[in-house]
Amino acid sequence: MPLAITSTGRWQRQLGQNWIRLHRLAHLAGVLAVLHFLWLAKAELVAPLAHAAVLGLLLGLRRLPRRGKTPAKAST
Repeated sequence: MPLAITSTGRWQRQLGQNWIRLHRLAHLAGVLAVLHFLWLAKAELVAPLAHAAVLGLLLGLRRLPRRGKTPAKAST
């Protein structure tokens, strides 16, 4: 939910570098949640592995270049 709320341009400008930290922490939280789900699963691993696959797909899609958009320049 915090990612959806803070994804507008106004919030991005207002949060500055903290916006990037928030998004990176959300990705880390997703990975840790899937890991926790795997640890909780005793014998049935289908659901945790399905969640891991979906998370891997979503995070992998974030790495693909977007058509029509140039990458943002890194500030020095």
